[in-house]
Amino acid sequence: MAKTEPVVEINSENYKQVMKQKLPVVLMLFDGSEGRDKPLEDAVNRAAKKYKGEAVFGCLDTDAHPEIFAKYDDLELPAVVTLGKKGFFGRKTKSYGEGIRPADLRAHVDYLLGNGPEPEDEFDEEEFVAKRAKKKRKKGGAAHVTDSTFKKVVLKSDIPVLVDFWAEWCGPCRALAPFIDEMADEYRGRVKIVKLDTDANPMMKMQYQVTSIPTLIIFKDGEIWERRTGGTPQVIREVLDDVLYESQ
Repeated sequence: MAKTEPVVEINSENYKQVMKQKLPVVLMLFDGSEGRDKPLEDAVNRAAKKYKGEAVFGCLDTDAHPEIFAKYDDLELPAVVTLGKKGFFGRKTKSYGEGIRPADLRAHVDYLLGNGPEPEDEFDEEEFVAKRAKKKRKKGGAAHVTDSTFKKVVLKSDIPVLVDFWAEWCGPCRALAPFIDEMADEYRGRVKIVKLDTDANPMMKMQYQVTSIPTLIIFKDGEIWERRTGGTPQVIREVLDDVLYESQ
């Protein structure tokens, strides 16, 4: 989603700072791996300009920053969460909307600022807190990256990334897949675990000289931290724990 001022692009470095501001917050959550949603982008940018000085507008790419999305897990994207001034980080959740469309946004902003009634989808704070406590995305498992998204998702990640180079025809890859998905959920927010189909994405396969699959490469701060061809679940878990230990 393209952000223009005064919309803040939320990341792990500025999240707390945004939440500590004195204004109420409108937080948009979207999955950057699914491409742009121009109508929704335009609606957010218009609202941010219209209500500048009354509320802080932020956009969170949940694919790029799963460690923040974990706080709002189990929401159907794109979603909006509005936050008042009490509760979480000194704020109270006022409303949330799932599968949000441009026409839905104004109702949530008006309610947050006291200019309109509660949105039609009645907000249940207990239900919202319970959803957030699950810490598990509906889709679950490892996300998929491509030649075009590799730089953003992997090399620019704020946390370590394990990339599983695989192919549909590869028997050992299929055998390892359930464990890779399991680890993606277990380590979500600490290590990003993604899959790259080498048949569909030959550029990354060639760039990293992947000649045998499955090949697992861990990236840290945009650089290769460790590389393995194949591996058992126990060994992979040990490597993930090692990179987390070094990242402390």
